[in-house]
Amino acid sequence: DAQVYDPPFAMLRSRTPTSAGMQGVIPTHAVRNSMEWKAKQDQVWKSVIHQNFAITSSSIWKVRAFLQSNMEDILKDALKGQCTKAEFTCKQSTKDSLQRLLAEVAANS
Repeated sequence: DAQVYDPPFAMLRSRTPTSAGMQGVIPTHAVRNSMEWKAKQDQVWKSVIHQNFAITSSSIWKVRAFLQSNMEDILKDALKGQCTKAEFTCKQSTKDSLQRLLAEVAANS
């Protein structure tokens, strides 16, 4: 059951902790430490992301550092935008999650 990594079209979507539908996107510690996960990450970076989008892992680390250094402001902005007319969903659980993450980021800055 070989997998094909030569699609006619490809799309790359970036996500932040404030994106909708983030449940389960951040892998658990056990998953990150598994050799299978590490091998898939290497394969995807080498055969899909760099090849199709010319994005290097070093450029991703730079973007990640930028987002981390601005995360408190990003989270504050996301909280302001919750439950406004422009926002389609309005869940208290989302607001609670953002507030917890904001408190954690603030405590660790």
